[in-house]
Amino acid sequence: MKHSFQHLSALCAALLLAACTSPHAVEFKEADFSIDPALGSGTVSGKTFRVRTGSNLVEVTGGTVVSLIPANAYTNEIVQRKYSERERLKRADPRLAKYIRKTQTDDRGHFEFTSVPSGAYYVSSDVKWTEHIKGEDTSPVETEKRDTQWLSERIWVKSGKTTLVTGWGQGE
Repeated sequence: MKHSFQHLSALCAALLLAACTSPHAVEFKEADFSIDPALGSGTVSGKTFRVRTGSNLVEVTGGTVVSLIPANAYTNEIVQRKYSERERLKRADPRLAKYIRKTQTDDRGHFEFTSVPSGAYYVSSDVKWTEHIKGEDTSPVETEKRDTQWLSERIWVKSGKTTLVTGWGQGE
C-alpha cells in the first residue's frame, strides 16, 4: 500500500509539473543542426567568472562544465523564454543533446573548444563560486557563501579564427 502511494504521488507531481510548462513555439528541425564538425577550424576560448561584489573576494570554482550550443531558431527560443524570461518551458527535444559540445574549466575558470565550424553559437555555464564576505568594522569575521549562476553569451565563430568569450549575460 505504501509503495503504490509513493508511485501515485510521484505520478501526480509529474502531471502537475507538465501542466505548468509551456510548449515550444519553434519546432526542432534536425537540418538546422547539421554542421559537419570535420569542417571546423575555429576556436572558442574564455573564462567563466563572477564579478567581485563590493570589497568581497569572489573565487570561481574550477572544473565547471561549459557548453557550446549551435544558435538557431530552436535554441534562441530556449535561451529567450527559459533563461531570459524565466518561463517554465517544456524539456528540449532529446535530439538536441548530440549537438551540444561540453568541456570543463581549469582551476582558474579557463576553457577552450577547438575544431568549431563557422556559425553562431551560445556558450553557457552554471558557474559556481565562493564569496568571502568580510564582516562589519565591529565584527571583522570573514564568512563564506557558495552559490551558482547560469551564464551565457551568443558568439559568432569564423573559420581559422579564435573567438574570445569576454562578456557573459547573467541569469538567475
